[in-house]
Amino acid sequence: MEKIINVGGKEVKLRASALIPRLYRFRFGRDMISDMRQLQKAFAKASALSADATEEQIQDAQLSAMDLTLFENVAYMMAKHADKTIPADPDDWLDSLEGVFFGLLHDACDSQSETIRRRAKLAA
Repeated sequence: MEKIINVGGKEVKLRASALIPRLYRFRFGRDMISDMRQLQKAFAKASALSADATEEQIQDAQLSAMDLTLFENVAYMMAKHADKTIPADPDDWLDSLEGVFFGLLHDACDSQSETIRRRAKLAA
């Protein structure tokens, strides 16, 4: 599954496939499925805040530095899988993007989750 999103006026193509978790594990030494679950929980918590949330609730729902790193890694792998011209170093890729990057979180998680669901259905 491929999706093109806009980040600061630049089109970024993301590709989700069964290969992504393997590439992620080799590149970052982590389980992408577990990392995505953690991200989805953090994103859901932040999204569920009401307009009258207290400062403590807002602080509690903030994405941690670790959550942001996991997200950047997932987005990088999906972008690199879609476009082989993306730099080999995730930091170089992130540096090439302008504007708010975190809007990608929802798109990246949704795309890979859909691929995982379809794969699970095929295996059943």
